[in-house]
Amino acid sequence: MTARPDRMPPLPETALTAAQRDAAEVFATIRDQPVFGPFVPLHRSPDLMLRLAPVGDFMRKQLCFGVRLAEIAILFTARRYDQPVEWAIHAEIAAKAGLPAHVIAALSEDRMPEDMSADEALVWNAVAEIDRSRRLSDATYAALSNRFGEQGVVELAALMGYYQLLATVMNCARTAAPAGPELPPAR
Repeated sequence: MTARPDRMPPLPETALTAAQRDAAEVFATIRDQPVFGPFVPLHRSPDLMLRLAPVGDFMRKQLCFGVRLAEIAILFTARRYDQPVEWAIHAEIAAKAGLPAHVIAALSEDRMPEDMSADEALVWNAVAEIDRSRRLSDATYAALSNRFGEQGVVELAALMGYYQLLATVMNCARTAAPAGPELPPAR
């Protein structure tokens, strides 16, 4: 299948508005890098980009259940939204955070991984349920809140919503995936 052109590639420096130029400078201080990935199309709305950047920073570093478990939800969402940018970025982060290769492979195939830890299975079951029904059953809510508290329930739901937002923006913009692990075609 031929790649379709990126509708919103990086903005050339000469084409930036003053607000976009200022936003790029602030973004670099928040994320310690220039505008990249999902923020390339969001750069067209500099105020929105700058509001989402710190949320993303929080999501990457400060969730109560940690990066390894967060990556299950992120990769699940990347697969469900067929989002190659998020996959390329987060498959590497997941591996570095200690998520087993067989779990990452199963997520890429849109199936429940085998031989997960209890916490990995709890997170996978919760995100699969949220994806399927847009809510949590009483049993899943109880299991998740007993393990991670109400904070964990809120943060997991918000994590999925944040990455769904980014996936939708990038899918509409056809954002080009960076080098990295490729998301296989959906079955």
